[in-house]
Amino acid sequence: MAPVQPSASVATTGLGIRYIEDYCYAYSGVIDLVGASTETQLEFTTGSGLISGEYTFGADANDIDSETYLGFLIYLNNILMYQRSLRAASSGNWNIFGPLPLIIPPFTTVKVESETTDSSGTTHTYGTFTGRVYGAE
Repeated sequence: MAPVQPSASVATTGLGIRYIEDYCYAYSGVIDLVGASTETQLEFTTGSGLISGEYTFGADANDIDSETYLGFLIYLNNILMYQRSLRAASSGNWNIFGPLPLIIPPFTTVKVESETTDSSGTTHTYGTFTGRVYGAE
């Protein structure tokens, strides 16, 4: 195995996926959903290997009512593969959801979104994906 290049970005957030040897990861960082909105957490296309990994969602919001909806959506090649819809807890705070096991085929476009119906506040969401790559050339 080749060593990690000195120019490699090993600790970062953003839409993309990062590879280090046989492992990969993607961290969205905190995504603010302002009002009723939908935002992309991650968006990337995988390489030649199959990826076996886990996705974890998190969210936190203050002063929202218990009818507020929060959704997390995962698309593979523009096909909705997973949707999790939740309502706020009575305290108005969210927790961590997951991990959700995922198998991602080679050369797949991945898009993860978070959305909310809270029209008056800001919901802070994030997503983390970590995985192992098999059969990459």
